[in-house]
Order: sequence, then C-alpha cells, then structure tokens
Amino acid sequence: MINPGGQSPVGIPGGMELDPTTIDNEKCACGCEVWDHGIVLKKISGLMNPSGKDQLGTLPVIVCKKCLAPHSSALPILKDKG
Repeated sequence: MINPGGQSPVGIPGGMELDPTTIDNEKCACGCEVWDHGIVLKKISGLMNPSGKDQLGTLPVIVCKKCLAPHSSALPILKDKG
C-alpha cells in the first residue's frame, strides 16, 4: 500500500504503519540527515575470552554519512576503556 505522500508505509512492530512524510528525520550535529552502516572493531583480551587468545569482535553502528560521527545511541558501546 502506498500512502498519499507517495512513500511506502513504515512498519512498526505490533502491526502499526506510519506515513514517513509525517515523521521528523534524525539529524546529526553537523546537520546531515543521511546515515550509513559502520562496524567498530573491539579487541577482546585473551583474559576475557574462553579460548585464552586475543580476538577481535565487531559491533554494528550507525554513522553520519557526511562527518562519520556515530549516532548518539552508539556512544555508550564505543567508549574506549583502555
């Protein structure tokens, strides 16, 4: 089903559909409204890994397409502990 605005409805868990033309875009601090997928690599110490070996883990993040800043929802997981 196409909405009057010409956009496909945005599905929300629970079956509710929203017209995307009525929802505000999420903006980066730089003003950009376009986001992309990125991956952060985390080094897992052998002391924390059952195998006893250092390993790399991956975390998906959303980054601004213009300035590459991570979305604020990703900041807690990106904090470097060491």
